[in-house]
Amino acid sequence: MAALALSGCKGGDANDGGTDDGEELRCEGVLPDFTPLRRITRPQFANTVHDLFGPDIDPGMDFPLSGDTGRFSVESDANVVTEFGAQAIFDASEFVAAQVSADPARWLSCDPGGVDQACVVATVDALGAKAFRRPLLDAERDVLVGLWTGADADWSVEERLGMLVSALLQSPQFLYLAQGGGTPVDDAATDGSPLVRISDYEMASRLSYMLWDTMPDDALMQAAAAGELHEVEEIEAQVRRMLEDPRAASSIERFHLEWLGVENVANAQKNQEIYTQFDPELAAAMEEQTRRFVRDTVLAGEGSLRELMTSRESEIDGRLAALYGVEAPGLGPDVWGSVELPADRPGLLTQASFLSTYSHEIATSPVERG
Repeated sequence: MAALALSGCKGGDANDGGTDDGEELRCEGVLPDFTPLRRITRPQFANTVHDLFGPDIDPGMDFPLSGDTGRFSVESDANVVTEFGAQAIFDASEFVAAQVSADPARWLSCDPGGVDQACVVATVDALGAKAFRRPLLDAERDVLVGLWTGADADWSVEERLGMLVSALLQSPQFLYLAQGGGTPVDDAATDGSPLVRISDYEMASRLSYMLWDTMPDDALMQAAAAGELHEVEEIEAQVRRMLEDPRAASSIERFHLEWLGVENVANAQKNQEIYTQFDPELAAAMEEQTRRFVRDTVLAGEGSLRELMTSRESEIDGRLAALYGVEAPGLGPDVWGSVELPADRPGLLTQASFLSTYSHEIATSPVERG
């Protein structure tokens, strides 16, 4: 599980405990490589906007999609900001800011009719700390307060708040999972450059965007503020807590679909004369089966690679029951139920989503599937 992976190496020495198989996990001489700068994705932007401003705020569809690089959608190579992407980020930020600024009383730390310098500073501190996922630096606070106070005199409170929110959502501190704000460590990387331990707030963001695809919750932020997220035991406890949260399901599903490359099975080209059953509805059911299988196996089941590759327990609907040749009374096109698939249908690699993705328009492809 993720918790075990995070606690594998401790201080460059052998792990205090060991692996689930009883073998000691040794990490002497293992040093981290360079970590690329990662920008949040469109789903992460949407989730973060909801957590920042509430579920009633529409994140829109302007934020750029991850590029098609053959990698995971969260990889840095998939989220390089082009000129078009910069415009899309601006449009997305403005769209959200217009909604937030329509109700200034909801966000200001004072009455909108009596905004003074102290109110502006308090509002900037509150919104900025949430958006940046850490307390503001003095220089950052000065810039953001200056945006408000430096606006034209005839600007309304709504216009000033909208500019502040738009600036926060376009800032690198919001858009990127920055690292390097922690303390230097004694070891050096293989090329001799210094290593820096990530800060507790950076660890909070790393955990939340890995497991939830959104910003840290209050519990993570409190642990970061208390300086607890550099301790292996606390990190493991937080990971286990987070995996029990329903928000973990979507990121776990996304990872496995992207790992297998089946997230676009609906776009598979099939000859209708040969594959008479294949249509958009069946393709959607194929993807949904894989999502449910992964979610049930990782979060409710054993959670092992062995189970992912060998389990025959799966949720299917009536369309898939007909495709697999399974008798499943009561299941329909939109009615799902748990069944045991035939002996030749174990695990992920025999599911229709995988087999359909890695085959040709008129024939199967053992080479691509291999």
